[in-house]
Amino acid sequence: MKQDGDKKDLSSISKALCVLFRKSISRSGGKWLRVVSHSMYPIIGTGDWIWIESIRDGKFRVGDIVLFIREAKLITHRILKVDRKNEVLVEKGDDSGESNIVPYSDVVGRITQIKKPNRIINVEFGRGKWINRYQTLISFLHSYWHERMFILKSQIPLRLRRLLRKMLLFKYIRDAREYRMERVRVGNRELHVRVPPGIEEMNEAFRSEQSLSDGDGVLFIFGEEQCVSIPYLGLKRSFTFASINKDRKIIEIFDTPSDKDSSHITKPCVFLLKTKNGWFTQNNVKQGSSLLWKASRQ
Repeated sequence: MKQDGDKKDLSSISKALCVLFRKSISRSGGKWLRVVSHSMYPIIGTGDWIWIESIRDGKFRVGDIVLFIREAKLITHRILKVDRKNEVLVEKGDDSGESNIVPYSDVVGRITQIKKPNRIINVEFGRGKWINRYQTLISFLHSYWHERMFILKSQIPLRLRRLLRKMLLFKYIRDAREYRMERVRVGNRELHVRVPPGIEEMNEAFRSEQSLSDGDGVLFIFGEEQCVSIPYLGLKRSFTFASINKDRKIIEIFDTPSDKDSSHITKPCVFLLKTKNGWFTQNNVKQGSSLLWKASRQ
């Protein structure tokens, strides 16, 4: 009974927030909002800004990227189907296989522009429109594949599924699609870093024993400041990490724990940079050095 009451409270809060947000957008003509998740990757990444405009007369279109409220949280997903009779939408994140239903009344607005570190994409016109259409097609195929695989998983033994995955190189295709490469400057040194977009990819990259050269690294980006626990991993190789705050300043540098009973908890950080062992000492990069995005020319 209590859970039902909590759900009703969340629903009431969601609807109230939705009404207030819609009124605010209608008065101002639109609003910029920062994205803190990777559910719409690759077209919208963590840290990108989105421009939200109001939707008049319920004119929803398949392929639109919309902002809606669910359980008092703002969510940005793509419309895959419009059910005008029941006034509901079928929505899905481009990076997620699952689709869900959201009523018209919970939709706040439509995303028309995406601000990235080095450019702005307008999904209503020109090249941005075609990029959005292409990503809509990919999202449809992703949803279809997810539904079919869900059925097949119940019919194919686990060992055979693993064998098929290795044979068809699903893992490597997925990594190539989801990981993006960035050029950053740390202190006076330039690095080519891989940026894992989600929790699963972060864990995989964090535990990976793949060697890193002098000019390579892995950059973990969190949605907000948090303390990260670095446990003993039992890796054959040792790596050096740097935790970086919201001002993009290095606040501490440390190596992976070498003792089974030890772990390291970082200070509150927004970024975590993984490099080869001793990279910071060799390149004279110290606490207080800045992390600069070359693409944004900061």
